Amino acid sequence: MEEMGRAEPQRTRLLDWFISPAIRARGEDQVRRARVLVGTSLIAFAMVPVFAASFRGLLPREIAVPFTRTLLATLVVHLALLGLLRRTDRIEQVGHAMCASLVALLSYHSWLAGGASSPASLLLAYPPLLALTVVGFRAGLGWGVVSAGCLIALDLAPLTPFAPPAHGISPEVFDLFRAITMATLIWMILGLGHAYDISRTAALDRALDAEATALAASHAKSEFVANMSHEIRTPMTAILGYADELDERLALGPLGPESREMIDAIRRNGRHLVALINDILDLSRVEAGRLDVERISVDPFALVDEVCSLMSVRTASKRLDLRVEARGRIPVSVRSDPTRLRQILINLLGNAIKFTESGAIELRVWHEELGKGRLWFAVSDPGIGIAPEAQARIFEAFTQADSSMTRRYGGSGLGLSISRRMVQALGGELGVVSAPGAGSTFTFWVESGWSPDVAVREVDGDPRGSTRPEPAAGIPAREVAIPDARILLVEDGDDNQRLISGLLRSRGARVELASDGEAALACFALAEEQGTPFDLVLMDMQMPLLDGYATTRALRNRGATTPIIALTAHATSDDRERCLAAGCDDFATKPIQRAKLLELVSIWATDAKRRSAAS
Repeated sequence: MEEMGRAEPQRTRLLDWFISPAIRARGEDQVRRARVLVGTSLIAFAMVPVFAASFRGLLPREIAVPFTRTLLATLVVHLALLGLLRRTDRIEQVGHAMCASLVALLSYHSWLAGGASSPASLLLAYPPLLALTVVGFRAGLGWGVVSAGCLIALDLAPLTPFAPPAHGISPEVFDLFRAITMATLIWMILGLGHAYDISRTAALDRALDAEATALAASHAKSEFVANMSHEIRTPMTAILGYADELDERLALGPLGPESREMIDAIRRNGRHLVALINDILDLSRVEAGRLDVERISVDPFALVDEVCSLMSVRTASKRLDLRVEARGRIPVSVRSDPTRLRQILINLLGNAIKFTESGAIELRVWHEELGKGRLWFAVSDPGIGIAPEAQARIFEAFTQADSSMTRRYGGSGLGLSISRRMVQALGGELGVVSAPGAGSTFTFWVESGWSPDVAVREVDGDPRGSTRPEPAAGIPAREVAIPDARILLVEDGDDNQRLISGLLRSRGARVELASDGEAALACFALAEEQGTPFDLVLMDMQMPLLDGYATTRALRNRGATTPIIALTAHATSDDRERCLAAGCDDFATKPIQRAKLLELVSIWATDAKRRSAAS
């Protein structure tokens, strides 16, 4: 059985060699038909030498020569038709052409060898079967009529000027050929059935594989949903519980110092929820083929410095060391996507920290100056390790090494899948070397856009700190002031209205609210009429009735030049471009980062007032 199982794919591969990609694109049924056509043709080709030798050895020369020539001519025609099948998707046309050539060949051989009583006439039953299997019932019926018509014509031929010539074949040879022809017909029908069976078996195997894959995916997604329920409910328990506790304490009097811990817990769990949602959104973009990457200048040393700084809180909380080692010539600038690189490194370092109880996490960086250049990263940990059979699964969506990992360590099971897709989108590969109890090393590379004129830096050790940029000269959020700025906040969510308007009013701004696009247009027009125009508009892009895109376009069409900042939960470059194309001047993503929003408002409101004063 195992030998048969190994031989079956070999036969399928031989048949598939003649099948064009265009046929495969038409679906499994078309591939099956093409395989039957190819298989029966190959069986017929194998019998040609037998018939040619029989003709030369047993038949009179005046019959053997035209028999052999027409047989070889038909062979050439069929080879050409198989070549056409390999280049195009014309299964039906090739099937009809093969049936036509077979009917012509068999009718001619029958006419030369005695007419309807010739052994060759028995084979006229084969073309309709071939057409039925390859093209369809109507084609089989049509070729059945043609074959029957040929038999009737051969039977009536002696009564016409086209009477068959005297063949001079002895009765013994005639009977022998009849037996050979009957055996040939049996083998050709068996060959037709075998070709069909090979195709059917291959299709069944693929269907079973697809079913198993679908069941595994369904199981993984079901487990993922269960895990996500836990991952979401756990922080929500903290958020809602601490919110209730704060509410009770407010009712009893002023909040004490311990309330700060509750607020920190709410903030921490909220960020955890946002990270989970971002993972799910990233996966949906990946599976939809909409993962956005950009190619801009990236300082790899600053990137590593930033990522390690972000992860230092987590390593410190578990008393782990984070070591960085860079070796060799590394460009000071590469062409890549800093956001995606940062996300990949945070995912890998986050996993290393999660699965390590003691010791040191190591991040290594190096560069290869070949082709477009390769920037390499390796993240190693002395943690629990991964079994060999689980190493392929960990890169699949919704999957961890086993379900106990999720119960013990948490997580969505999406990080590695998303990371591998991101690495591939950046032109590289991500792999792992690991063993249970011996830790893991995840290594990946991305195209660096290297060229000989790019400045490089010789490194041997930890590069952190040597290129750390000076802190941005921004203003702390609590110190930002926007006095007298008139702001129109267009937002349909009551809670977001209260949050954002309260934040802005506490900094001295005067805020008016609109819950949808129509209300925003009316409010804006009234302010213009009263001579108290707005300095800035904050525009939620997804609202009922008239959304933010249409509202922004309407304002611009009316000649409004007031700065508009888009507020949206969508954070891709496509979403950013869509907002800017609608007429927005800047972009802030939800959940709103207070410092970022205040900085944007301060910049644009100040600029608007300066322009207004100048005019």
